[in-house]
Amino acid sequence: MRSFLPALAAAATLTCWASDASVQAVPRNASLDDGLADYDPRDYVIGEGRGATSQVADSNALAEISKVFEVSVSQQTTMTESLHSATVNGKTQSSELSDFMERTTLKTSRVLSGAQIVKRRQEDTGWVSYAVLPKAQAIAAAGQKATESATRVTRLSRIETPNKPVEEARRRYEILVAARQISTSNQELRVLGAAQVVPPITAADAELALRNWIRSQIPLGLVVEAPPGVRDELDALLTSTFTAQGLSVVKQKPGVLQIQARCTTASVDAGQPDVRIVRLGITLQATDSSGAQIANVGPIDVQGSGTNDAQAIKRALYLVRTRHISAFILTLLSQLLQ
Repeated sequence: MRSFLPALAAAATLTCWASDASVQAVPRNASLDDGLADYDPRDYVIGEGRGATSQVADSNALAEISKVFEVSVSQQTTMTESLHSATVNGKTQSSELSDFMERTTLKTSRVLSGAQIVKRRQEDTGWVSYAVLPKAQAIAAAGQKATESATRVTRLSRIETPNKPVEEARRRYEILVAARQISTSNQELRVLGAAQVVPPITAADAELALRNWIRSQIPLGLVVEAPPGVRDELDALLTSTFTAQGLSVVKQKPGVLQIQARCTTASVDAGQPDVRIVRLGITLQATDSSGAQIANVGPIDVQGSGTNDAQAIKRALYLVRTRHISAFILTLLSQLLQ
């Protein structure tokens, strides 16, 4: 539930908090059930919260309402995680492209915006609060969000972007965002007991279309500037990493985007005759066809050790791959698609 729980938490903090004047105080140690007769569970989602202070109890009550929607969250996350992988040499591994999509396209619904605290009671050990969310109001909010997203897909589907591969990628990405929002809203509607308000759009198809477009229509031109002992190793590292994430790399000619890697090397005294330490300084930059910078990472300062310079360089480059190239790809995709 990596993407959704923070979103739900954010929604809970944005919920309309009831003022003390509008909250019914239940007598100390009395049963709160007696004060909830006005809130039929068939018409309201009800959350109970406990805490040392009334504010903590209120917050926990609102959080309990958000948990009602974790069924929707869990189902949606399972679906997206099954999509978000890449197969390389027969092995399934994480994809920066997938991670980026998962982080940025799933947006919280407005269904929790109507939740409010309606009852409080002080006990010997602290406070108990009750929050309620009118189901009719939540259904209307989720339905509106789904309808808006469907309208957005219809509008985006009518837009033509001939000979503009980056703009087309952004259009396909926005369709994917809307498709996921429709799915999320429909899941919330099911949790609330409502019928699905709009036909779903298969997010898997939208994501596949986007992946294929980026791979086939937005090649990355790669230029590596580095000393002879490092250049081929760095070139191979970057090419394999980009390819593993579903991005295509072209050599000896410009791509739709241009990636420039610069590397300097320096030897470090290891204090031992049989140990070599090499320090690398690497900068990665992506520019578009006009030369405008899209993403930049560096200078990256890493060092590796080994029995010879070649081994030390390989180990230093491994650190570059695991610690820095992923961040560069995420930045590149963020700037490219948003």
